[in-house]
Amino acid sequence: MSRVYETADHFVEKYAALDPVSATFMGVAGHDDRLTDHSPEGAAALNDLATALLRDIEKAQSDGERDRICRDTVMDEQRLSMDIFDAGEYVRNLNTMHCPVQGIRMVFDMMPRATEADWRNIAARMSLVPWALERYRASLDEGLRRGVVAAKRQTEAAAKQAEVWAGLKD
Repeated sequence: MSRVYETADHFVEKYAALDPVSATFMGVAGHDDRLTDHSPEGAAALNDLATALLRDIEKAQSDGERDRICRDTVMDEQRLSMDIFDAGEYVRNLNTMHCPVQGIRMVFDMMPRATEADWRNIAARMSLVPWALERYRASLDEGLRRGVVAAKRQTEAAAKQAEVWAGLKD
């Protein structure tokens, strides 16, 4: 494996540990009993990881066209991720299509259910839902403190969606 691919592969493992929900969606095993920390600290940890990857991948020697494409793609994605973090988007990440609420809910649909171990992972992850929502709320509260919030329409629609999922409304 080339240094570029080795660096990218190592990043995936570290990313999966910081974002277990994404790990499940990506099919990376070993994190199915945990949920992602969507707090400002969790966002900062992911940004630190992106910064380290960008530094490491820039140093990695490309061994041909495939490596160059991989390297350039990784660099573009990490720069974008860092720009989104710097813009503070994580403190107003509230919508009805793709925000932590959907990830926390949908990850259970993606989890295997074939063995007792699978069900133990589901139970462990479910027990963390209140913690995950509390950590996510910490980011939204930080957004309120900064005056950086989601649009009212998005907020109301996301609240209605959560009520439907909770069985409180049809």
